Amino acid sequence: MKKKTIIIFIAIIVLALSVRLYGLSKESFWLDETLSVRQTQIPYKDTIHLLHNDVHTPLYFTFLWGWIRIFGTGEYATRLLSALFGLGAVIALFFFGRKYLSEKAGLIAAAILAVSPLALFYSQEVRPYSLFLLLAILSMHCYLSLIRTMSMRNCSLYILATLGLLYTHLFGALVIIVQTLHFISKRKNIKKFLILQAIILIGILPWIISSTHYTESVRYLKWIGTPTLKSLIGVYGDLAGGAILLVLFIAIIIFGTYKKRKFDHLLLLWLIVPPLVMFLSSQAILPVFHVRYVLFVAPALALLIGQGIINITKRQPVQIGILIIILAISAALAIAHERQLEKDDWRTFSKFIQEQRTHGDILIISPFYQMDPLIYYYDPPCFKSPTLSSCVASRDSIFSLTENATCCSGSSQLTSVAYKNHLGDYMDRTVWLVSVRGGLYDRNNTLHTYISNRKNLTLEKEIGNIEIYKFE
Repeated sequence: MKKKTIIIFIAIIVLALSVRLYGLSKESFWLDETLSVRQTQIPYKDTIHLLHNDVHTPLYFTFLWGWIRIFGTGEYATRLLSALFGLGAVIALFFFGRKYLSEKAGLIAAAILAVSPLALFYSQEVRPYSLFLLLAILSMHCYLSLIRTMSMRNCSLYILATLGLLYTHLFGALVIIVQTLHFISKRKNIKKFLILQAIILIGILPWIISSTHYTESVRYLKWIGTPTLKSLIGVYGDLAGGAILLVLFIAIIIFGTYKKRKFDHLLLLWLIVPPLVMFLSSQAILPVFHVRYVLFVAPALALLIGQGIINITKRQPVQIGILIIILAISAALAIAHERQLEKDDWRTFSKFIQEQRTHGDILIISPFYQMDPLIYYYDPPCFKSPTLSSCVASRDSIFSLTENATCCSGSSQLTSVAYKNHLGDYMDRTVWLVSVRGGLYDRNNTLHTYISNRKNLTLEKEIGNIEIYKFE
């Protein structure tokens, strides 16, 4: 690389790292992040056992399992791993663009991904999606090397990168669909390519077979509604960073990529096919259409924009000006995006409830699976307990309805091993009801109705999406 390119690339790396580290522990953990921590703070064999009953594959959680044993389970420490994966994605995208489009296109694409509001958000979350993004780029990079020369080395690297992608998330299969459609269009060595796909399938098959409860675990995706055409457009808006950038990006793609460019059709397949396949499957089978599952198409968009800017004008000052406008809008939208997607503030809630509760008060949280983020802050020793619900019931008088409990009557079952394990057993005490995102999970709020019919509401407070009610 030229000295000038190296300086610009280093500047992009510094930018990408800085925005990912800024405010890394500002927000408290939300539900999914505490699930990640709980699943990896236990012995590794137990982590794998839990994941067999989940919708996720184990590679990210294997990394996290080792990471927290070195750096701990705090917000900053655990999110740092995702931030580094996100930085890796920016670096990988530069080399991808440099090799298959141009050095300048790679730099522009890397700069866009560095400040992408969506990529930034998932680079600051204890979830697999930033690693998913990184491995999608690496799989594509290895795939294009494979097209150039189907050598043993390139085949091996492609298999490893793609298996890593699938072992991070099974929706990595969407990347394989894109690659297969592109390869078929090349009309050469199709048999060899299909053999590689068979090897990859054999590599992921043991996990799929051993995950006997996978179909049951998808019930946790029921919060995702059936998508509409507006949802599909909205996903591209999220990938772009907002409606303003989406309009600008469409204009750049239309006016800047009218000339035929090598591999541009692959980028278009990468950008269009995964969201479309997920949208159609959500209509026909099970709603799974969510932007985080197609985050990995963001690099295709960034590369198309990078090449489009270069094609629009050869004048470097104009190219720089367009890029600065994009980065400035992205930065502004990233701030707005952060405010829009604030995580539930369990840290503030825990402090409030510890100050307000008195001995003998009980606390009921709804829905039951929001127990994890509450206890992470309220009672850290219980959070580390393998029997969390029993621990907080005995130590803190904190309960929730069991997963299969019918709501609501005096006989509704609570998460407790105590002899008093029914909702009606505690109506003679002060009750704190904590309802999290009630409009999403409990639209009828039947638990609130049951308690309010028996006790007087004396306090009502909201901390973000956490609703607090005190009944006496």
